[in-house]
Amino acid sequence: MKRKIVGAIVFCMLTMSACAAPNSMGQDNGDSIVIVSDEEGSSSESSTEAIREEADTVEVDTVEADSAESDSVELDTSLIIEEQSFDVQLNDWGKVRFLSCSPDSSDPLADATFYLMDGKKVVYKFPAVFKDDIREWGLFEGISFVAFKDINDDKKDEVIVGVQYSTGAGPQGMIPRTEVRIFEDKGDSFEYSKDLSEHITDSMPEDGRIEDVYSIIEG
Repeated sequence: MKRKIVGAIVFCMLTMSACAAPNSMGQDNGDSIVIVSDEEGSSSESSTEAIREEADTVEVDTVEADSAESDSVELDTSLIIEEQSFDVQLNDWGKVRFLSCSPDSSDPLADATFYLMDGKKVVYKFPAVFKDDIREWGLFEGISFVAFKDINDDKKDEVIVGVQYSTGAGPQGMIPRTEVRIFEDKGDSFEYSKDLSEHITDSMPEDGRIEDVYSIIEG
């Protein structure tokens, strides 16, 4: 499936972000990189400012989750969540930048999207959890954590994301809840681990953190 995404990315992004390594990036058991942004956070606001100052739009290539073909797209840099976007050495993908993006305002149920960028090129869009990135229910509130860790002993780091949403229903409807998404590296693509993600989401507190994810997996 090919799709168009509206917005901008310029070539200086990685050059500037490489000059300030995220504080929250660390080593786990020697090899597995873990970023826990709900505790330590790592902002690259200068990268976003540089993007917006240099140009309004720049076309880049992307590979959709279910396609081996490239398609010219545009990204809206105003949607990039800089404090939840990281430079990372990710398995065989090499040194890439993981991008978390807020949904646009075209649909109140629009979902967050995630990408890998190599240089000035978006090389991968993570698979949509909901059809066309439109949630079936729940309003997007933010990203609570991003982590990279091997949790299934396949010698590859999984991408673990905590998405906050609110139901908008009842007296507790506006309290954000955390929805866990785990993406497994399959070589040239990632696969959303639906059963494991839903199990962890159902098993942890509504305001769950990355520590809760690890506890449930190890439990």
